[in-house]
Amino acid sequence: FAAVPDGSGGVYLNGATEGSLGGPNAGRLDAWIARYDSTGNQTWIRQFGTIDDDAASAAAPDGAGGVYVSGSTRGGLGGPNAGYLDAWIARYDSAGNQVWIRQFGSSDDNWALAAAPDGAGCVFVSGQTLGNLGGPNAGRVDAWIARYDSAGNQTWNR
Repeated sequence: FAAVPDGSGGVYLNGATEGSLGGPNAGRLDAWIARYDSTGNQTWIRQFGTIDDDAASAAAPDGAGGVYVSGSTRGGLGGPNAGYLDAWIARYDSAGNQVWIRQFGSSDDNWALAAAPDGAGCVFVSGQTLGNLGGPNAGRVDAWIARYDSAGNQTWNR
């Protein structure tokens, strides 16, 4: 669902799979993140998920050769599920090791749909919610944006 440069001529890609793309499938849909070098060779791929639906929908370079990746889950991917569909954000280093993952949501559906670096090693992640995520819901589907620092701490959510 997303492609972002890795800072050295390669690219990070992510998405969702029903199969065993980078490891055994944990449930219905699993999220995945892969890195390709400048000549198109896959250097690594990681597949992860819960027994339910999980997808990676956005990515952003972390400024240190790694990548932030975000998406949505119906399970407990990075913590307990707050509702039906939660958003999540994770950081991977350049070797494909997960540095951290954070899951967040409301009692209703929440989607993480975009991510962007802030230029200082942190990341903005945004999406949609049917609930109260970062403030009271103003209608059926609200937009939200949050900022996470490089250590995985949410600094704000609106």
